Amino acid sequence: MIRASRIRKLVVSVRCLAGIALAILGVLFLFLPAAHGASATSQFESEWAKLIAAAQQEGRLVISAGGAPSREYRSVVELFQKKFGLPVSLSTGSGAASIDRVLAERSAGKYTVDLGLTSVAATRTRLVPAQALEPIPPLLIHPEVLDKSAWFAGRHWYADPQEEKFSFLYAAEPTETFSIWYNTKVISKKEIETIKSPVDLLDPKWRGKITSRTWGDRGRVGEMQNIYFQPDMGIEWIRTFFGQADARFSDDVRIRESWIIGGSVPIAFSDGDLDRELEKLEKAGMPITIYTIPYKLPFLTAGGSGCCIQVYNRAPHPNGAKLFLNWFLSKEGQTAIHQVTPSIARQSLREDIPVGNIEPHERRVPGRKYIFRDADPKYVAQDKEQRELIVEAWKNRRR
Repeated sequence: MIRASRIRKLVVSVRCLAGIALAILGVLFLFLPAAHGASATSQFESEWAKLIAAAQQEGRLVISAGGAPSREYRSVVELFQKKFGLPVSLSTGSGAASIDRVLAERSAGKYTVDLGLTSVAATRTRLVPAQALEPIPPLLIHPEVLDKSAWFAGRHWYADPQEEKFSFLYAAEPTETFSIWYNTKVISKKEIETIKSPVDLLDPKWRGKITSRTWGDRGRVGEMQNIYFQPDMGIEWIRTFFGQADARFSDDVRIRESWIIGGSVPIAFSDGDLDRELEKLEKAGMPITIYTIPYKLPFLTAGGSGCCIQVYNRAPHPNGAKLFLNWFLSKEGQTAIHQVTPSIARQSLREDIPVGNIEPHERRVPGRKYIFRDADPKYVAQDKEQRELIVEAWKNRRR
């Protein structure tokens, strides 16, 4: 009996000790994630400080930008310069001209550019084939950038979706409508409202009354690709428009501007360059305004150069390039784009920042499903064929 009693006491003691041990382990496990997080934060801060110092030691940063970012992102670049004390050279002019200069220099053995702010089409058709770019994923170190849950659809998007490494897509615009400008003295509001769908623009009553830019450049047919995807339009609409609408085409903004304001061609397809001029003239009292026609299938598109960032290989200032890349894609960098750029026409793909100065019609609608034509591999696989068919339709148009 005495032995049994001692055994029972021993069992109780062991159980108590086991309970205490489990409780201690539970407390430790509660603090381990926090300790790990603190360690990771400390490690990043150390790495970040070293990167800043290395970039400052290099002395400068050179960015080759397309038209939109070369105009719109100068204030953002100035914020970066002030924050890190690193001078930045940002190119001017068109994206095509900027890439021409970079590739010409590289073919001559000169490597003067660190970063690119270049369009989807230019990246795919020129920079990637030229093997001019550095893979981006290994360069991403900022926790806010690496956290994919902060980005649209919980992932990073690339302009080269087959490889997903050379051109990071940080901004896009929802394309839910087809927009046209019209002369309000020549066409009444009642008349223009008879256009319920882009299909209605093929009505013979609009023949000879429409203008747009030309469509012979594979890199500039994005708007026509939006039409291509529409279930009620497609390549047949494009062929019919080119062949039967008797439209007036010109890449000279001033010419198209004079046509619509003078009323000789009272309808103009919206595009970035023309929009900027007509918006000013509308505010000045000219008899023009914009009219939007809903698409059946909404898209996200990454038009122009204000969508993507690339890092050039053999860059002369690799630490500065890495620093700018991570800062630019962080909450601070992307918020700056929204807040210091007036009337910006594209929205960051970050979901955790305020919309700022994004035009209301350029904002994504929460909960709405969008096809990301420029980045979803399923749709990008069709890109080359579509562009070629559109350019072919243009070449075969009735002149």
